[in-house]
Amino acid sequence: YYNQEGFASLIQDLEGEMAGIGVNVIYNTQYKLIEILSVTAGSPAEKAGVMPGDLVVTVGEEKESVAELGYQPSINKLRGVIGTKAVFTVLRGENYTETVDFEIVRDKIVEQTVMNHVYGPDNSIGVIKISGFDAKTPVQFVESVETLQKQGCDKLIIDLRYNPGGELSSIVTTLDYILPEGPVIRIFDADGKEVKAYYSEPTELDMPMAVVVNGSTASAAELFTSAVRDYNKATIVGETTFGKGCMQTTVPLSDNSAVSITYRMYSPPFSENYHGVGIVPDVEVALDPDLMFKNVYKITDEEDNQLAAAAATFGD
Repeated sequence: YYNQEGFASLIQDLEGEMAGIGVNVIYNTQYKLIEILSVTAGSPAEKAGVMPGDLVVTVGEEKESVAELGYQPSINKLRGVIGTKAVFTVLRGENYTETVDFEIVRDKIVEQTVMNHVYGPDNSIGVIKISGFDAKTPVQFVESVETLQKQGCDKLIIDLRYNPGGELSSIVTTLDYILPEGPVIRIFDADGKEVKAYYSEPTELDMPMAVVVNGSTASAAELFTSAVRDYNKATIVGETTFGKGCMQTTVPLSDNSAVSITYRMYSPPFSENYHGVGIVPDVEVALDPDLMFKNVYKITDEEDNQLAAAAATFGD
């Protein structure tokens, strides 16, 4: 069940748009503050001068302490309605001795679910991290591939660790770009009868690929993983995935709340449904224990042993 606020938030997530200032954040455990991980290009935050690495120390006009409020209550104070102001203070600079105050008018923000960079140890390899599948993901994925190709990358590592899935049309469109002509997903009803299938067009992405997964890779991200393996498009590296092969439909109610109902199962193009089982990688590699408690976005290419294992699948 989604209350009115929760349903509105769900719709925003699926559409890939939200009201905000345009930052991606993480919880900095050392300082117990909100750390700005990245700033969306063209966003109100970028125009105001917010920088990656800034630590949000207070939020609201009353300058309430983030460390005392906690992470989620502080995030809630940064969010709000388009046209209203997000008020906060950051620490930056060497040893975080510089203080900067911001009052930024919130606007419509396109969520960035796809990020890319050239792999540090080998600049012929591009890394694309997909955090979820929403309406904007397919375009962002294509843009990331093209960006990395222009930078000289001729191999791809697609990082789906901690990707919880997302929207059906998003994953179908993304896979259509990658796969040759043929089925992408098969959908079955409660009686086990196939009721629908989606197909890709003849064009495909012709690059050696590896996909990195873990126990938090779920749903549509698992479909991506199994589909590229079914077509021998990629080697799967990492840890056994979550195991969610069922579909939900959301039914709006008269008061603008909604109910989400599990009503169908979906399977990969050719292999069996992985619901309750997960997908076992071709190359099983657990994350280095020294990295287990480090934020995933702070792990460097040089220390990430799962990315290294993926890179090794390409050979010399």
